[in-house]
Amino acid sequence: MDPAEDDNLNIEKQSQIIKKMFLGGFFFLPWLWLINALYYREYIAKPGREIPSNVKNYVRWSLVGFCVWSVAFLSWITIFVMNRNQWGAKGDSLSMIVPNGI
Repeated sequence: MDPAEDDNLNIEKQSQIIKKMFLGGFFFLPWLWLINALYYREYIAKPGREIPSNVKNYVRWSLVGFCVWSVAFLSWITIFVMNRNQWGAKGDSLSMIVPNGI
């Protein structure tokens, strides 16, 4: 669905939604950035449509924020899984479920 086809939302209301979703991503909700970027990418890509530059920036930075957060999270998971045993008690205290026998 193209967000521009929604009769109930004008550009001002949509820009408010885009901004709120962008800011919401900073509260450890990176999936909001992903939804923001995927849902509105076609909206900003159509030629001939006048879209404020701040809307384009929010959508683009949402995608960048999601990618950065994902890389950081996956890096932490990789480091933790590879080094949990070497960290001893500290690694166990960071685990929610400690495997028995290891």
